[in-house]
Amino acid sequence: MVASNGSGAAEFATPAAAPDAVSPPAAAPDGVSPKVLAAMLESIATGVCVWDSTLRLVTWNSAYERFHTAPHRRLRAGMRLGEVLDTMAPRLRNETRSGAELEAAALRTLTETGHLEYDRILADGRTVSVAYHPFNDGWIAIYQDVTERQRTIERLTASEYELTRRMTILAARETELQREKLRLEAAINNMSQGLCMFDGRQRLIICNDNYARLYGLPADKVKPGTPLADIL
Repeated sequence: MVASNGSGAAEFATPAAAPDAVSPPAAAPDGVSPKVLAAMLESIATGVCVWDSTLRLVTWNSAYERFHTAPHRRLRAGMRLGEVLDTMAPRLRNETRSGAELEAAALRTLTETGHLEYDRILADGRTVSVAYHPFNDGWIAIYQDVTERQRTIERLTASEYELTRRMTILAARETELQREKLRLEAAINNMSQGLCMFDGRQRLIICNDNYARLYGLPADKVKPGTPLADIL
């Protein structure tokens, strides 16, 4: 999958044939045994890899390889991030920059901010969340398939938009009804005759000022809902 962040960094993810168990890295951060580090990463279900300070690949787990390696290419320790990205170029959606350009953008962001997080959409429509964090003298990157989460967010956003749209329509209709009511009241009050309307239970619906004056009715007797018997 591929997704961009404002920095222009890029990653990818598309399952490939399951690789053999990951090999110990050629080098590991100071104080960490290569074999121990490889075993630790392999026990993690999400895609994880370690890069040195110049964004050269140190080690990775099988989940990362399934996410990011083209079927005909294998990762190797010492590969630059740009090389890895170039192997995935056909799988990145709407990405025209070279691996070297993407690597430079990522390194710049990591150097300036100390971390890098973004979502990328792959050509097959899946979304992968990528997060780089400091790790000894380099970086540890975590990759997760968040396609379902993204689709849920999109569905909720669409539902919220539709609810807002319908509420706006209802509010507009309510405003128009109020205007119609005012126009009706103005028309009734401008009539020279006295006029009143009662419902089936003989309760007042509406009357005009001439009707109230004609019968000398106080204001509390011409309110909507007033029984006819009270008026008489």
